[in-house]
Amino acid sequence: MIVAAVLVSAGQGQRGQHDDTRLERSHAVHAVRDARDRALIDIDRAGRVGEADASADDLQHRLAGILVLGQLAALRETDRRHAQLLMVEVDTLRRAPLWVVGGLGDQRVGQRGQVQGDRIHARHLTLVAMTPALAPFIDAVELDRLLAADPSIVIVDSRWYLDGRSSADAHAAAHLVGAVFVDLDRWLAAAPSPADGRHPLPAPEVFARGMAAAGIGDDSTVVVYDDAGGVIAARLVWMLRALGLEAAVLDGGLEAWQRAHPGHELEAGAVDVRAASFTARPWPRELLATIDETQAAAHDGTALVLDARTLDRYRGESEPVDARAGHIPGAAHFSCRDNVAADGTLLDTATVRDRLVALGADERPVISYCGSGVTACHTLLVLEHAGFAPGRLYPGSWSQYAADPSRPAATAN
Repeated sequence: MIVAAVLVSAGQGQRGQHDDTRLERSHAVHAVRDARDRALIDIDRAGRVGEADASADDLQHRLAGILVLGQLAALRETDRRHAQLLMVEVDTLRRAPLWVVGGLGDQRVGQRGQVQGDRIHARHLTLVAMTPALAPFIDAVELDRLLAADPSIVIVDSRWYLDGRSSADAHAAAHLVGAVFVDLDRWLAAAPSPADGRHPLPAPEVFARGMAAAGIGDDSTVVVYDDAGGVIAARLVWMLRALGLEAAVLDGGLEAWQRAHPGHELEAGAVDVRAASFTARPWPRELLATIDETQAAAHDGTALVLDARTLDRYRGESEPVDARAGHIPGAAHFSCRDNVAADGTLLDTATVRDRLVALGADERPVISYCGSGVTACHTLLVLEHAGFAPGRLYPGSWSQYAADPSRPAATAN
């Protein structure tokens, strides 16, 4: 197994402090348990990489930058305002989490959410995230390839309807062969309330029970589909990826799969599921924003706050479910459905990226919200898909914000 350590260099935001993008080896790897097992990588502006084999069991995880467990495949460079992020793509899809470690001061890193070893040195880093090796969106052809290589991949039907139609009935009537149904209201959200919104994140223990019942374990790879362009499936995918699992949205959903497999029948009725073991883990604080943080960031511009709802709801022209119409003052409109083509698949990456750049997503961190924290997850996956730094989810979203009459609302663009 190859273990790689890659450091993030200072970019324009740190210019003058660390102009040279070639990093000292001592910053890239602080220490390992035994000097014989050191795993060192040198990176310069041209992206040249040197690597050494090491035993993962012998490593103390005191690495600054990106720790990849798996086969090193390719390196690509993405410019950011505050950091130049050198991301490593791995060709091992299972059990190959990719860690981007950052923040000022010392941080800790471990495998799949578990803190291990001693502190790492990260004084020049600005990002904290964990990115699974599997892309956030895959098409039906890629799903076929993955299933051929690993039939244990879990396919999830995550359909849900705002108008009250039964998603369980839709699944029972027709679904992809072997696809398990995961009830959004039961397993992907806590009970609704004015204080927390319509779909607050569930307690980790509840989520773990739901995943285990669906046959999703700690090491599972999961592909999720819906019939709404992926904007509903994104909720479960974001939740799993936030916890370090390999998960992706089936781009185009049920209809795209049918177009790619003409003549293939869907399945009806119940699906036999073998229960799995899923460990309850807290939701990563660095991937979430509170109601106060979101309101303040939208007001002072310290973050780009994106509203994923339709334009009429953003403008306050209609509000079918929540307490008030309008949006959080200072938030920008970025409807998740505007990123989906008429056939239900994602728009091309360049178009999506241009939309995000026009809003300033390349200059500020992003906080995403929607009506209840479901479709906002699609924005976060699109952000990752387009090559931007990870954003944060405001789980309560407009349903929580609008229920508090003391908070101001805006209706203009």
